[in-house]
Amino acid sequence: MKKLMPGDFVDGDIPYGIEPAQTIRKKLGPNVKIEHIFTPEKIAECQGIINKAYQDFFGDALNNLKAIEDEYKLAKADMLQAKKHIDKIAELALKLKEQAGNLGLILGFDVAKSLHDYVLNSFQAKEGSFLVVEKHIDVLNIVLKEKMLGGGGQTGQELVASLAKLIKKMG
Repeated sequence: MKKLMPGDFVDGDIPYGIEPAQTIRKKLGPNVKIEHIFTPEKIAECQGIINKAYQDFFGDALNNLKAIEDEYKLAKADMLQAKKHIDKIAELALKLKEQAGNLGLILGFDVAKSLHDYVLNSFQAKEGSFLVVEKHIDVLNIVLKEKMLGGGGQTGQELVASLAKLIKKMG
């Protein structure tokens, strides 16, 4: 270990805020190969854990979208009390944005962010605003149910552009 400044150490090219008791390399020893640790069985086991976590996380995202749909219906049914439901949609859309990002659903991230920003900053209890929210929900349903990874290509760009155009038109 080479000391850089008081309290700063490096192991190879890796800086540490404090000197670790032992690095992984030292703990494994010089004769241990990565193949000894990451056997095909261990890799399959780890992949199974990752797959289950992905499905659980995906299920949570679908549940959040269902909650957004429920709040939308409640807001539309009682325009006098719409604000409390719209505030809940903003909260759920923010959570869904984070989930979509973690799942690699970039289009879902972008649409959930757009929904969050819209209901937080521009929503008014009128038909045009409800239409904007409804169209965001429609796109999110497609993204999540089809598990559209990435940005959705040309179609994804067109969907985001059409939502932005709708927001501009409806205010």
